[in-house]
Amino acid sequence: MIALNNKNHYLEKVSSGQFECRFFIIELKKRNQALEIQYYKSWLIFYTMKRYFSLILIIGLSALGAFAQKDYQKNDHVSLEVNSRNNDYVIDYQFKDHWGNMQNFHLQYNKAQTDRMVNRFGIPMSMFDRYLVTQENVRKRERILKEGFFKKEGSVLNIDYSAVVNYYSPIVCQPIANLIVDRLEALGKDSRKNRIELAMKFVQDIPYGVPDNDKDNIYRGGLHVPSEIFLKGYGDCDSKSLLFTGILSYLINPDDVILFRLPDHVAPFVRGNVTSGSSYLNLKGKTYLIAETAGPGRPNLGISRENQKITGEVHEITFNPNMFYSSSELSAFKNISKSNSFVATTEKGVYKLFFVNNTKEDIYVLLYVQDKSEEWETKAWYKLKPGEKAYLADTPNTSFYYYATSKSKSYYWGGHDHFIKFDNEKYGLKKNTIHENEFVDFTLHLG
Repeated sequence: MIALNNKNHYLEKVSSGQFECRFFIIELKKRNQALEIQYYKSWLIFYTMKRYFSLILIIGLSALGAFAQKDYQKNDHVSLEVNSRNNDYVIDYQFKDHWGNMQNFHLQYNKAQTDRMVNRFGIPMSMFDRYLVTQENVRKRERILKEGFFKKEGSVLNIDYSAVVNYYSPIVCQPIANLIVDRLEALGKDSRKNRIELAMKFVQDIPYGVPDNDKDNIYRGGLHVPSEIFLKGYGDCDSKSLLFTGILSYLINPDDVILFRLPDHVAPFVRGNVTSGSSYLNLKGKTYLIAETAGPGRPNLGISRENQKITGEVHEITFNPNMFYSSSELSAFKNISKSNSFVATTEKGVYKLFFVNNTKEDIYVLLYVQDKSEEWETKAWYKLKPGEKAYLADTPNTSFYYYATSKSKSYYWGGHDHFIKFDNEKYGLKKNTIHENEFVDFTLHLG
């Protein structure tokens, strides 16, 4: 700030609060982990207790296979397609839920409205020039900041997170929240925790990339607003954190979500109970679990990648869409969000069953498994050569039955768990149970 001779006027220069996110990748050597975040004045100290485990921290080392968040990253199972059809943007998004099912969300937003909402965000680059501080100039600048969803904090111009959430959520996020509830009810698993987890997976699986969207002399702070994430097909940590916050505001109490801003990262935290291994913070007598949504990693609620002492700033989101919309407008948005413009389907996940022959003879395998339609079927005979690993079947069930033997009968696997008749022969089968919460590749070793 540079003072002028005139006592009532002076020149001021402000800076941006933009930062670049980077990942911290941690390899856990032992599982017994306790993370704490302590509240100190308006700042938080984030650190990890290292008493019973050791960690290896790799920070942005591309030579070792880590990646900076500037890079575009996408999970192989993800599909995100955007098309312009008539007067709408049509978005077809496939992602994997926290059980391993494939979820398919079809979203349809009015094109003119979406473009108008995307273009509203941002402020002129001239806002960072020195300016003469007068009442008229201050009022004009405050209006420009407010209309572009920015705010002045000291001598820094930062994105107004609450304003972004309140403006975009009723139109963009509310339909997504409705589909999440619809899918959970269809699976018979609707609960507060599963709403949070499914919202996390929805956002985590959106491809990661740092926006480069400052153009036409408009500053946008390296952020994709919620509707823009789908049009561009990717977002970074703060972009995805705001999308997640908007979705979650329609799934749980909006006051249960806060944002935690580090010098190079933004992450949401959600109010919850601490369990062993949780990463959390205490704020005003309440406990919040980290909900890392940056992706493409898919940690569950309460799981963090940090193990060092970190300082950051809490942003409490005030959820109040009425600051932008009338009650009648919000009622109309609610009705639209429940229309057939927004549809979701689920492809139930399966366990892929692999068998390995660890013997010195050919092994013949018979399987009794549930198929995708949950009908039991017999599959036989699979021939496995010595040392061979083979993919034999898919099943949605955690249990399956098998019988295996060598031609010489020197090797045999069977039991009394289930009996079937196959090719006029009766076989006693052995039961195997998969102890995994998420659909995975499962390998059974014979011998």
